[in-house]
Amino acid sequence: MSPIRIACVAGAFFVLCCVQPVNGQEDAPPVRVVEYAYSFVRPPFIHPKIIQDLSTWLSDRGDQVVAINLSDAQGSNRYFGDVGVNATDGQCPFVYTEKESQRFSYQYIGMTQSGVHVLYTSDRGDGSGVFTQLMLLAIEFDYGIDCCDWDAQTAIRADRKRLLIKKLGEIVLGDRWAGQLSVRGNELRIGRDEGHFSQSEGTTLSHSRADRVLKIDIHPSNPLDFAQHGHSCASETKP
Repeated sequence: MSPIRIACVAGAFFVLCCVQPVNGQEDAPPVRVVEYAYSFVRPPFIHPKIIQDLSTWLSDRGDQVVAINLSDAQGSNRYFGDVGVNATDGQCPFVYTEKESQRFSYQYIGMTQSGVHVLYTSDRGDGSGVFTQLMLLAIEFDYGIDCCDWDAQTAIRADRKRLLIKKLGEIVLGDRWAGQLSVRGNELRIGRDEGHFSQSEGTTLSHSRADRVLKIDIHPSNPLDFAQHGHSCASETKP
């Protein structure tokens, strides 16, 4: 059973915080990209190890890995391994990779109007903790050099098209957090914690007993909606 429910949370919401636009532009509809078959929501799935590499270690702070080239990473030896899928009732599936007692998984929550993709991630190590976060991502094209064609060139040019998955940041939910999540417009709605430690006292999201809203004022310069990622997995979800 999924530890979260992607649905509209009933009741009042309030703005928790606001992030200023990075470029001040108005929202532009993300460009649909169909030449890449892999997806967060249907097979072939983006490998969970790619998302795991973008995650900050529990022992670190800040961001270390901020972008990965999906064009070359997907299907590579570096990100090789079985991908497991746990289906959910009317929601996006949990996609995971595991080794012995360790498991890393993600579930797609949605895409903002401005083109920011939101994933729920869960990281279980050798201990009893299951550490959950929300990861905000942008998908965009850039160009790199072709390392195999240098001998035939009089100049080194960046003309090899790449599809990048870029980490914008993470929101820590906490150990064994469970609640409702949804994206509407440019708002990320986070329901009250109903998980294992939901009765704990505190002010962080991992101890929250209230429904909250994060207004995501982030505007990727060239937002991409590839493989219909902007579509909700829960067709019955009402605004």
